[in-house]
Amino acid sequence: MAKGVQFAAFLLILLQLLHCAGKQEPHPSAILIVTPEYVCYGDDHQTVITLDGSQSSAKIHILPELDPQAVFGPVAYEWKISGTEVRIVEGSLLSSLLKITLDGRHVAEVVMTVTDDNGNEATITKVIGLSIPRNVRCFSVANCPILGETCVTTGRGAFCLNETPCSTNGDCKNCRICDSGEGLCMAPPNPVQ
Repeated sequence: MAKGVQFAAFLLILLQLLHCAGKQEPHPSAILIVTPEYVCYGDDHQTVITLDGSQSSAKIHILPELDPQAVFGPVAYEWKISGTEVRIVEGSLLSSLLKITLDGRHVAEVVMTVTDDNGNEATITKVIGLSIPRNVRCFSVANCPILGETCVTTGRGAFCLNETPCSTNGDCKNCRICDSGEGLCMAPPNPVQ
């Protein structure tokens, strides 16, 4: 008899939980995908970054199986980008997909807020980082960690570099810039971190 009472109490509690879960006020879900997540220091608006919030949802349920046919209204988007100079290439600060470029002098903080039809909000924040190259000092080719680089003596010392001459930054890879005095691709001097 005690087991029957315990089972009945368990069923009563379970039904109350399911009833409460079905009446929950669903809130938006903010999902942000940033591609790429890093740009080169000093990028100077060369790399287009995609900010994609299109997978965000106006409503989420803890127990979606209770209402599998639910259709949730549209979500409104608002973007705030700070920390460095930004240019919008495509979209707007109110669209689900935004393409931007950065000056690459500082990291950028991206804040996306989504709002549902009832005024409920969800916010997500991501940081677009900087890839800051460095010139690796060397004494021999064996000290160079990147395949294809050799130990080159320059006016600033001996460094692991690709010996291909450059005339513009476009000739360089791995976040390096063309040092006009050396005619070689090197890390920018004194980057801001």
